[in-house]
Amino acid sequence: MRHPAVLLSLMLTACSSDFTTAPPDYVPPSPPTQQSVFGSAKRVAEEAKFTGPLEVSAVRPTDIGPGRYFVCLRQADPTIAKRQPYSIFFDNDTYKGSRQSVIREACETQVYSPLVDPTPPPPPAKSRRKR
Repeated sequence: MRHPAVLLSLMLTACSSDFTTAPPDYVPPSPPTQQSVFGSAKRVAEEAKFTGPLEVSAVRPTDIGPGRYFVCLRQADPTIAKRQPYSIFFDNDTYKGSRQSVIREACETQVYSPLVDPTPPPPPAKSRRKR
């Protein structure tokens, strides 16, 4: 009876994990870039069926959403009686999800600016005159 138990324990120790390497250091997520905010905002606006110009708030940290940072997005059209803002969540430049804004996110009280594509326009083509 001892031999199978010893053999089993030796086999199990061969499969044990190697604890000689330390786990990687935790690096907290950083805020998203403007390019990432622009792309994700366009995607969310399409899904929410927003029309016309869009506005976004500044990037802010959060602990209540699927990401560590978020921006608020809304339609810029002042004729819309109730502009329901959306919250867009990020970890670094990774889009983590969106939802209609909740009271705790305070999107109704934020300062908004127009959503502008941050990529610079291509340089104008140089015209070459033939002599």
